[in-house]
Amino acid sequence: MTLVRTIGCVARKPQIHPTNEHLWELCLTTARLCFILSGTQLTDSATVMLKILQLVPLFGVLFLVYWLAVKIGFFPEKLNNVLFHMRLPSGSIWKPTWGDFMILLGVATLYVELFKATRTSEVTIFDHLFSTFVLIAYLTAWLIYDWGGNSVFLILAAMSFLDVIAGFTITISAARRDLSLGGKG
Repeated sequence: MTLVRTIGCVARKPQIHPTNEHLWELCLTTARLCFILSGTQLTDSATVMLKILQLVPLFGVLFLVYWLAVKIGFFPEKLNNVLFHMRLPSGSIWKPTWGDFMILLGVATLYVELFKATRTSEVTIFDHLFSTFVLIAYLTAWLIYDWGGNSVFLILAAMSFLDVIAGFTITISAARRDLSLGGKG
């Protein structure tokens, strides 16, 4: 049998079934290559993971989660299914749905993305570029595909839009601040 060696994994032909470890190693190797090409020094896997989080737009991950839920037949049919019931101290019963959960994930993702926008480095430019591509994917899916034509998906697309606009605005403001601190004044 012929062995095929790829970056970080070995697979036998004709059946190539990489495991999660092999895919993770491939991701780490690809990230290392990207950061080496940009001139960034990487020391360990934790540093690589942090750099990956800086480079990957999290709204893209949220888009992939939604898309995978569509592919297994869960969304959009079950967006209004109740996750659990909880009695509040006021006596009313709170019944969050899967759609509510996705919107809450979007709010948390928007917070992390806005926090990521406060840094000024070479990686930030790529993050903003990828975030713009993710926004285009959201808008395309919302306009073209029936699984994207609902309010939950539109709200996630609007959050992605806010991520792109606020990301550029915050980065420019932070860069101005850095220039004024280092300059004459």
